[in-house]
Amino acid sequence: DRVFAVQREVQEKRDYLIAAKEAFEHMSDGGNVLQKDMVAYLQDPEARAAFQRLELDTDQVEKLFLLMDNDGSEGINLQEFMTGCLRLRGTASCVHLEFLHQDLK
Repeated sequence: DRVFAVQREVQEKRDYLIAAKEAFEHMSDGGNVLQKDMVAYLQDPEARAAFQRLELDTDQVEKLFLLMDNDGSEGINLQEFMTGCLRLRGTASCVHLEFLHQDLK
């Protein structure tokens, strides 16, 4: 049933964004997340597992951070993080493709 499929997709996206917000809040001190905050957070195996559940590549934290920092402020706010999670989730090649796209701009 199409309606059920759409409802399931909306619920999955909502659950994903809730998990992304929780990860952000663990990294943040109530404000923006700096690259060093993300790197330090991902030293914890539980944090790496949380990022893996978000389908984010934890092997390239610096690149991931740069791709999420849309305004170049060297800090990621909640909106940038959640948008970045949605855009970059998936296989590791997603990050590679996004970096290539940025290089071409």
